[in-house]
Amino acid sequence: MQRRVVLAYFFALLVMITVAFLTVPGVQSDSAWSQYPSPTSENFGDISMISATDGWAVGTSGMIVRWDGSSWSLVASPTIAYLSAVHTLSSTDGWAVGNGGIIIRWNGSSWALVESPTTNNLYDEYMLSSTEGWAVGQYGTIIKWNGTSWENFASPTLENLYGIYMLSSTDGWIVGNKTILEWNGTNWNLMTPPADAILYEIQMLSSTEGWAVGNPYILKWNGTSWSISAAHGNRLLSVSISSQNDGWAVGFNLSDKSGLIYHWDGKSWDKVNYPAEGYPRIVYMMSPDDGWMAGTNGTILRLTPIAAPASTSILIGVGVAVLCISIGVVIFLRKRGVQHQVEKQPPGQGPGAVGQGGEPPGSEPAEF
Repeated sequence: MQRRVVLAYFFALLVMITVAFLTVPGVQSDSAWSQYPSPTSENFGDISMISATDGWAVGTSGMIVRWDGSSWSLVASPTIAYLSAVHTLSSTDGWAVGNGGIIIRWNGSSWALVESPTTNNLYDEYMLSSTEGWAVGQYGTIIKWNGTSWENFASPTLENLYGIYMLSSTDGWIVGNKTILEWNGTNWNLMTPPADAILYEIQMLSSTEGWAVGNPYILKWNGTSWSISAAHGNRLLSVSISSQNDGWAVGFNLSDKSGLIYHWDGKSWDKVNYPAEGYPRIVYMMSPDDGWMAGTNGTILRLTPIAAPASTSILIGVGVAVLCISIGVVIFLRKRGVQHQVEKQPPGQGPGAVGQGGEPPGSEPAEF
């Protein structure tokens, strides 16, 4: 009976281990940023991904490129102005803004100019829907899309505004030069930053958690106040947080303009090597293991998981299974040997007998 139980246990274990390893194509060991073929040498300003097979990026000289799931390619642009931001709602509806108050819109087949209420440089935008969106820029500029036209909106500051993130029609944030603004559904209100900092981008995970990056701090929102999460001493231009325990921030070193990457693991921001010349200007994460980064000189990088080959997985699985079976056989044989000894020895002379050399049973011992 004991033999059958032991064999059944280890046979089941062998089956589970084998199935687990043979159904997984590879064992993920890590993720890494690597350069991706780029169709341009222009400096990038922003990225917006609709899906894993559809995305856009914009930059200097009116440059627009599109991702089709396999490669990035240039798309005709109606402007030569620097495009600093792009936000796409769907494959047939997208917006981009830039210097001189330029605004362009994608209709599914081409980009076209849209009338703008300002000539000030626009640095960022956020579209909530086809009938509601915002853009911010130079000298405290705030404009709003109402579904028909863009209109100037009252701003409580004259400071440059570089980043905007909207959670809903009644909850949103803007960051800029020593400035943080909060939207309550009616007005944009000034908030007191925890320190003097030029903030270039903001991302909110929820109404109780958000991040802002700039020079020289990384700030975090806890639902009540902003605080300094890290003091890096350089200029970070973009942040993308995929979860509470995973995020990225990019920019450059103020001393030599070399590229900087910082990774958030839920506990701290750690510096990661930038594997290219120039520096990154934007990072966009689709998941903790899949993201894009773009920078100066047309540089594009992608984060992808490094997986072990399938053959490696099979070998590991077989090795673990063999090890488990070996341990089981050893245990089984040892128990059989002890039982055989006990059966052949006269009473009082077994290995557990007290007073005959044995021991009593139970005595084991986280473009700016």
